[in-house]
Amino acid sequence: MPAPARRRLPIALSATLLSALTAGLLAPAAHAAPAAAVSEAAQAAAVVSTAPALVVTEILPDTVGVDDYEYFEVHNTTQAAIDLDAEGITFAYTYVDTSDRARDVTLATPASTRIDAGETVVFWVSYQSGSVDSFAHTVDDFRAHFAADEPADAYRVVRA
Repeated sequence: MPAPARRRLPIALSATLLSALTAGLLAPAAHAAPAAAVSEAAQAAAVVSTAPALVVTEILPDTVGVDDYEYFEVHNTTQAAIDLDAEGITFAYTYVDTSDRARDVTLATPASTRIDAGETVVFWVSYQSGSVDSFAHTVDDFRAHFAADEPADAYRVVRA
């Protein structure tokens, strides 16, 4: 079986994209008033079936003072696990100040990274540049920076 075509989910780490995601992906599109003959259950099923499989639910694009802990969070809205490699899904750091997509940086995730049904995963943007070295920090450091009082199994952190 041939490998699936790669799909790239651009993740522009900016408030601009967050606004676009909120308007386009997280908020339902406007619908006409339903016909009286259509049951509420059928209407709910129609809405669920049109929801995107993966939704970016949070973006932290620029940490004040320290950029070692930038991240984005992705939620699987489906009833089945999604293997990013098998589905050909990648993420990219997209610069919103230009339409030149050649500057985009693909974010590598570990092989066979999957998001379980209903799971939300934090993708920690890890890189080295100037004074930033995310790799000098551990996942425990990441957790301590944001949610020291939450148990380690409260959410999964994946380096990207």
